[in-house]
Amino acid sequence: MKLFRRNKKGQQATEAPLPRDEKPRGEVAPDITNRQPKRQGGVKRVLSGDVLYNPRFKRLYPFFLYCSLLILLYMSFVFHGQRVQREEIEYRIELQRIRARSLIYSSERLEATRHGNIQDEITKRGIKIKEWPTPPHIIGNNEQKAER
Repeated sequence: MKLFRRNKKGQQATEAPLPRDEKPRGEVAPDITNRQPKRQGGVKRVLSGDVLYNPRFKRLYPFFLYCSLLILLYMSFVFHGQRVQREEIEYRIELQRIRARSLIYSSERLEATRHGNIQDEITKRGIKIKEWPTPPHIIGNNEQKAER
């Protein structure tokens, strides 16, 4: 490929091949003054707010306001739901603790009401009660059974 080289005094350009390590002289970068302004992307225009200056979008202001209101309501409902969920988890944990305590108390009560444990408590406290060797019987009224 042949490139043109200018002489210092403005003479005609002569064709001469450039050595491999020599760069062409003259204007290398494109002219910035003739460049058209670069268009912004759609998302960038929306995020920067340039869209709102457009007169075509003025009629959409109520819709934008409505959408932003819906977004705020949605966010508030999400936060409220998360708070309710945290409270529910706390209540479940508290319920498990109460159930465990109830099981412990009921097992202690069952243990305390056994016949052998009752006798041990009576002797510990020094109460003089005599235990009958035979179990009690239920004395029923025969007349009441006949009426039923």
